[in-house]
Amino acid sequence: MRLLPAVAKTCFFVLLLAVITSGIGGKSQAKSDGKTGADSLIMGEWASPDCGRPQTALQVTGGFMLWVEKDGFRLIPYRKAGKGPDHLILAISGDKRAAQRSEDGMLRFKTPTQDKNIFEEIDNADLQEYAHCAKTPNQIPATLRRMMRHIDRLVADCSLKNAADKCARTVFKMADSDSNGFLTSAEIKLTALGAGMLAQLADQEFVSSAQLETAVSASRKLGEGLAIHMLQNQDKDQNGKIDYNEAIADFSTDKVDGLDQMISNLRKLL
Repeated sequence: MRLLPAVAKTCFFVLLLAVITSGIGGKSQAKSDGKTGADSLIMGEWASPDCGRPQTALQVTGGFMLWVEKDGFRLIPYRKAGKGPDHLILAISGDKRAAQRSEDGMLRFKTPTQDKNIFEEIDNADLQEYAHCAKTPNQIPATLRRMMRHIDRLVADCSLKNAADKCARTVFKMADSDSNGFLTSAEIKLTALGAGMLAQLADQEFVSSAQLETAVSASRKLGEGLAIHMLQNQDKDQNGKIDYNEAIADFSTDKVDGLDQMISNLRKLL
C-alpha cells in the first residue's frame, strides 16, 4: 500500500504518520475496506497465562497484533484468510493459524489441520491460550497502546485512494488527545513519542526492551524540538496551541534536529 509521497516540506503529522503506516500497511497487505480484518471477537487485549500474572501480553486490532514478552516486542500484521465452523484462519507473517474465542472467553491459536473442528482434537501440543483482560496489561506501554488503537484507521485513511485532507484530519484527531480542536505542546510531544515507538516496531521484526527504550529517548528529544519549532513558526495567532489549519501549513523537516534522519529511516519501509 503506497501512501502520500514523502517530501521535505509538508504537514509534519501527515508526513510522519503516513510514512509509518505505509511501511506497516505494505507489509500487512490488508485492504482498507475491512474485509480481510479480524472478527471483532478476537480484537482486544489479552494475556498469558492470565491477566494478573502475564508472561505475554497481546493487543489485537483489525489488522495487527502487538506481542509483548519479557525480552521484547513484536508488531505483526495479519489478515483473515478463511473461516471454519467455530474459528478463523489467519495469515500471520506468512504462516496460517487458526484462531478461536472459546465459550469461556479465551483466545486460542492452533496450527490448522484438515479437521474442520480442530480445537476439539486431542493433540493440543501447539495450542496457545490467552485470557481476555478488562484492563490493559502493564507490559503494554500506554503511549504504544494508544497508537495501536488508531493504527487501523490511519492505514485506511492515509491510503493512496483517499484524499490527503482525510488523512490529515485523521492524524490531527489522533494527536488531539482531548478533542478540543487544538494541539498543545504536550500533545505534539506525545504524538512524536508514539510515532517513534511505532516506527521502531515497524522497522524490525523483533525489538528488544532496550532498543525500544532507546527509541523512546530519541523520540522524546525529537518531540521537544518539534513542539518548540511548531509553536514558534506555525502558531500564527500566538495563542500557545495549534489548530488544524496551522497544523497543515508547510513544514520544513530540516528545522528540527533528528527529524530528517528519523523520516529517512521510516522511508526504508516503503
